[in-house]
Amino acid sequence: MLHMLQSAEEGGNSLFVDGFHVAEQLRKENPEVFRILTTQSMEYIEEGYDVHEINGKEFRFDYDMCARHKVIRLNDEGKVNKIQYGNAMRSWFYDCEPTKVQDIYRAMKTFTEHCYQPRNILKFRLEDGDTVLWANQRLLHTRDAFKNAPGKSRTLTGCYFDWDIVKSRVRFLRDKLSLEQNQPSA
Repeated sequence: MLHMLQSAEEGGNSLFVDGFHVAEQLRKENPEVFRILTTQSMEYIEEGYDVHEINGKEFRFDYDMCARHKVIRLNDEGKVNKIQYGNAMRSWFYDCEPTKVQDIYRAMKTFTEHCYQPRNILKFRLEDGDTVLWANQRLLHTRDAFKNAPGKSRTLTGCYFDWDIVKSRVRFLRDKLSLEQNQPSA
């Protein structure tokens, strides 16, 4: 979730891409790229810290995240069910023979190029006070360039929700309110 506190004077538009849609385009238009991105694991690493203000005091939260997974994940029926791609956190490690590394780079470049095609982008500006929430396992997000007004900086805050917790709360509230069609487990 992102909450815009202070928008930029110019630019800084949010760009969203449906990763499932891009994956299906690749399956149809470039099956070899699709195969690589559904079979080759890649490592992602991000170390650092965030500073959060709680009750007027600043707290530092250190993190050291590491994951290894495929960019496009398929379920047992071969349908796309998860996209995980953060190029800025991508490590140098690949689970493959060294001779295959260039194929992986080309596949990621093709994936990225598809993501930036105008036909695949939903572009809009977040104004002060706007909030956007999305499923991070399907939608990819970035922004375009921006220019700040003198003495003002583009400021937004963000957080992540654990979908298991969100779905649990939705089911609980639906039961409590006697609403139909409780959210399934998947």
